[in-house]
Amino acid sequence: MTNNGIVNANQIYIYNGWLVNNGTMNDLPDEDDPECYDFMSLAGTATDGYIENNGTINGRLFINEGCSLSLSDDSYTEAVEIWGGSLMIDGNVKTEYMYLDDNSEVILPLGSSVDLMGGNFELYDVNLVLLIDSPLADGDTSTDFRYLQQDKMFVNYVDATWGKDGFTSDTIITLRDADGNETTRKYSELSAAVPEPTTATLSLLVLCGLAARRHRK
Repeated sequence: MTNNGIVNANQIYIYNGWLVNNGTMNDLPDEDDPECYDFMSLAGTATDGYIENNGTINGRLFINEGCSLSLSDDSYTEAVEIWGGSLMIDGNVKTEYMYLDDNSEVILPLGSSVDLMGGNFELYDVNLVLLIDSPLADGDTSTDFRYLQQDKMFVNYVDATWGKDGFTSDTIITLRDADGNETTRKYSELSAAVPEPTTATLSLLVLCGLAARRHRK
Protein backbone atom coordinates (compact mmCIF):
# COMPACT_ATOMS: atom_id res chain seq x y z
CA MET A 1 0.00 0.00 0.00
CA THR A 2 1.19 3.52 -0.83
CA ASN A 3 -0.23 6.61 0.85
CA ASN A 4 0.12 9.92 -1.00
CA GLY A 5 -2.56 11.79 0.95
CA ILE A 6 -3.97 11.72 4.49
CA VAL A 7 -4.91 8.55 6.39
CA ASN A 8 -6.69 8.55 9.75
CA ALA A 9 -6.97 5.20 11.54
CA ASN A 10 -7.14 3.55 14.95
CA GLN A 11 -4.66 0.81 14.15
CA ILE A 12 -2.87 -0.63 11.13
CA TYR A 13 -1.52 -4.18 11.23
CA ILE A 14 0.70 -5.45 8.41
CA TYR A 15 1.39 -9.13 7.86
CA ASN A 16 3.93 -10.07 5.16
CA GLY A 17 3.23 -6.82 3.34
CA TRP A 18 4.54 -3.31 2.95
CA LEU A 19 3.53 0.29 3.35
CA VAL A 20 5.10 3.39 1.81
CA ASN A 21 3.96 6.70 3.30
CA ASN A 22 4.52 9.81 1.20
CA GLY A 23 1.83 11.84 2.94
CA THR A 24 0.42 12.08 6.46
CA MET A 25 -0.89 9.27 8.68
CA ASN A 26 -2.68 10.02 11.95
CA ASP A 27 -3.40 7.72 14.88
CA LEU A 28 -6.96 8.22 16.10
CA PRO A 29 -7.94 7.46 19.72
CA ASP A 30 -9.33 3.94 20.17
CA GLU A 31 -12.53 4.35 22.17
CA ASP A 32 -12.92 0.58 22.66
CA ASP A 33 -9.35 0.14 23.90
CA PRO A 34 -8.02 3.42 25.34
CA GLU A 35 -4.79 1.73 26.53
CA CYS A 36 -3.88 0.62 23.01
CA TYR A 37 -1.02 2.91 22.05
CA ASP A 38 0.47 1.16 19.00
CA PHE A 39 -0.68 2.79 15.79
CA MET A 40 1.09 0.66 13.21
CA SER A 41 2.86 -2.67 13.57
CA LEU A 42 4.48 -5.33 11.45
CA ALA A 43 3.43 -8.80 12.58
CA GLY A 44 5.81 -10.63 14.87
CA THR A 45 5.36 -13.79 12.78
CA ALA A 46 5.87 -12.00 9.46
CA THR A 47 8.87 -12.90 7.33
CA ASP A 48 8.81 -10.13 4.77
CA GLY A 49 7.24 -6.89 5.99
CA TYR A 50 8.48 -3.35 5.78
CA ILE A 51 7.41 0.26 6.22
CA GLU A 52 8.97 3.24 4.48
CA ASN A 53 8.19 6.71 5.80
CA ASN A 54 8.91 9.64 3.52
CA GLY A 55 6.36 11.95 5.13
CA THR A 56 4.68 12.32 8.52
CA ILE A 57 3.39 9.58 10.82
CA ASN A 58 1.64 10.81 13.97
CA GLY A 59 1.66 7.55 15.89
CA ARG A 60 3.81 4.77 17.31
CA LEU A 61 5.41 2.16 15.01
CA PHE A 62 6.35 -1.36 16.13
CA ILE A 63 8.85 -3.26 13.98
CA ASN A 64 9.38 -6.88 14.95
CA GLU A 65 12.04 -9.47 14.10
CA GLY A 66 12.32 -10.21 10.38
CA CYS A 67 10.77 -6.86 9.42
CA SER A 68 12.22 -3.47 8.58
CA LEU A 69 11.56 0.25 8.73
CA SER A 70 13.11 2.94 6.54
CA LEU A 71 12.99 6.62 7.53
CA SER A 72 13.98 9.04 4.79
CA ASP A 73 15.39 12.56 4.89
CA ASP A 74 13.15 15.18 6.51
CA SER A 75 10.53 12.62 7.61
CA TYR A 76 8.79 12.68 11.00
CA THR A 77 7.63 9.65 13.00
CA GLU A 78 6.12 10.28 16.42
CA ALA A 79 7.55 7.13 18.05
CA VAL A 80 9.60 4.15 16.84
CA GLU A 81 10.13 0.79 18.55
CA ILE A 82 12.40 -1.81 16.93
CA TRP A 83 12.11 -5.28 18.47
CA GLY A 84 14.75 -7.38 16.73
CA GLY A 85 14.03 -5.88 13.30
CA SER A 86 16.05 -3.49 11.19
CA LEU A 87 15.95 0.29 10.83
CA MET A 88 17.45 2.39 8.03
CA ILE A 89 18.01 6.08 8.73
CA ASP A 90 18.56 7.65 5.33
CA GLY A 91 19.15 11.36 5.93
CA ASN A 92 18.13 13.64 8.79
CA VAL A 93 14.93 12.46 10.46
CA LYS A 94 12.84 13.45 13.47
CA THR A 95 11.07 11.41 16.13
CA GLU A 96 10.02 12.05 19.72
CA TYR A 97 10.77 8.58 21.07
CA MET A 98 12.99 5.72 19.93
CA TYR A 99 13.39 2.25 21.45
CA LEU A 100 16.01 -0.08 19.98
CA ASP A 101 15.85 -3.56 21.47
CA ASP A 102 18.39 -6.39 21.61
CA ASN A 103 19.42 -7.98 18.29
CA SER A 104 18.09 -5.07 16.24
CA GLU A 105 20.18 -3.51 13.48
CA VAL A 106 20.23 0.21 12.78
CA ILE A 107 21.94 1.44 9.61
CA LEU A 108 22.95 5.04 8.95
CA PRO A 109 24.73 6.24 5.80
CA LEU A 110 27.33 8.97 6.41
CA GLY A 111 25.73 12.27 7.36
CA SER A 112 22.47 10.74 8.58
CA SER A 113 21.08 11.64 11.99
CA VAL A 114 18.11 11.26 14.34
CA ASP A 115 16.75 14.33 16.13
CA LEU A 116 14.72 13.14 19.13
CA MET A 117 13.36 16.64 19.78
CA GLY A 118 13.90 16.39 23.55
CA GLY A 119 12.28 12.95 23.81
CA ASN A 120 13.48 9.64 25.24
CA PHE A 121 16.05 7.38 23.57
CA GLU A 122 16.44 3.76 24.74
CA LEU A 123 19.34 1.80 23.25
CA TYR A 124 20.11 -1.79 24.23
CA ASP A 125 22.27 -4.51 22.60
CA VAL A 126 21.91 -3.14 19.07
CA ASN A 127 24.15 -3.43 16.03
CA LEU A 128 24.68 0.21 15.02
CA VAL A 129 26.05 0.31 11.48
CA LEU A 130 27.59 3.35 9.80
CA LEU A 131 27.91 3.01 6.02
CA ILE A 132 31.10 4.63 4.76
CA ASP A 133 32.14 5.55 1.24
CA SER A 134 35.78 4.47 1.36
CA PRO A 135 36.79 0.78 1.20
CA LEU A 136 38.07 -0.86 4.36
CA ALA A 137 39.65 -4.15 5.37
CA ASP A 138 37.63 -6.61 7.42
CA GLY A 139 38.58 -6.29 11.08
CA ASP A 140 40.89 -3.29 10.54
CA THR A 141 42.28 -2.28 13.95
CA SER A 142 44.76 0.45 12.99
CA THR A 143 42.96 3.12 10.94
CA ASP A 144 41.96 6.30 12.77
CA PHE A 145 38.41 7.13 11.67
CA ARG A 146 38.07 10.41 13.55
CA TYR A 147 38.03 12.20 10.20
CA LEU A 148 34.45 10.94 9.83
CA GLN A 149 33.41 13.30 12.67
CA GLN A 150 30.09 11.61 13.40
CA ASP A 151 29.04 13.87 16.26
CA LYS A 152 25.33 13.95 15.50
CA MET A 153 24.09 10.42 14.91
CA PHE A 154 21.52 10.87 17.71
CA VAL A 155 20.84 14.33 19.15
CA ASN A 156 18.48 16.21 21.49
CA TYR A 157 17.46 13.18 23.54
CA VAL A 158 16.95 12.12 27.13
CA ASP A 159 18.69 8.81 27.79
CA ALA A 160 15.95 6.61 29.24
CA THR A 161 17.74 3.26 29.02
CA TRP A 162 17.05 1.31 32.19
CA GLY A 163 19.85 -0.73 33.80
CA LYS A 164 22.24 -0.31 30.86
CA ASP A 165 24.61 2.31 29.49
CA GLY A 166 22.41 3.59 26.67
CA PHE A 167 24.05 5.66 23.94
CA THR A 168 27.44 6.87 25.18
CA SER A 169 30.91 7.65 23.90
CA ASP A 170 31.75 3.96 24.49
CA THR A 171 28.90 2.65 22.29
CA ILE A 172 30.30 0.32 19.64
CA ILE A 173 29.72 1.33 16.02
CA THR A 174 30.15 -1.08 13.11
CA LEU A 175 31.72 0.53 10.04
CA ARG A 176 30.64 -1.13 6.79
CA ASP A 177 31.76 -0.36 3.24
CA ALA A 178 29.95 -0.96 -0.06
CA ASP A 179 31.40 -4.47 -0.34
CA GLY A 180 30.22 -5.51 3.13
CA ASN A 181 33.63 -5.35 4.78
CA GLU A 182 33.35 -4.36 8.44
CA THR A 183 35.30 -3.14 11.42
CA THR A 184 34.22 -1.67 14.77
CA ARG A 185 35.05 1.47 16.73
CA LYS A 186 33.76 3.23 19.81
CA TYR A 187 31.56 6.20 19.04
CA SER A 188 34.18 8.46 20.63
CA GLU A 189 36.68 7.22 18.02
CA LEU A 190 34.46 8.51 15.19
CA SER A 191 33.91 11.98 16.58
CA ALA A 192 35.92 15.16 16.33
CA ALA A 193 37.81 15.91 19.52
CA VAL A 194 35.91 18.48 21.62
CA PRO A 195 36.78 19.82 25.10
CA GLU A 196 34.91 18.42 28.06
CA PRO A 197 32.15 20.80 29.26
CA THR A 198 33.91 21.37 32.60
CA THR A 199 37.22 22.11 30.89
CA ALA A 200 35.57 24.55 28.50
CA THR A 201 33.81 26.28 31.41
CA LEU A 202 37.00 26.56 33.47
CA SER A 203 38.89 27.97 30.49
CA LEU A 204 36.18 30.59 30.01
CA LEU A 205 36.33 31.55 33.69
CA VAL A 206 40.10 31.93 33.54
CA LEU A 207 39.81 34.21 30.50
CA CYS A 208 37.13 36.28 32.24
CA GLY A 209 39.37 36.59 35.30
CA LEU A 210 42.31 37.78 33.22
CA ALA A 211 40.12 40.29 31.43
CA ALA A 212 38.89 41.65 34.76
CA ARG A 213 42.46 42.02 36.07
CA ARG A 214 43.55 43.88 32.93
CA HIS A 215 40.51 46.18 33.22
CA ARG A 216 41.41 47.10 36.83
CA LYS A 217 44.94 48.04 35.82
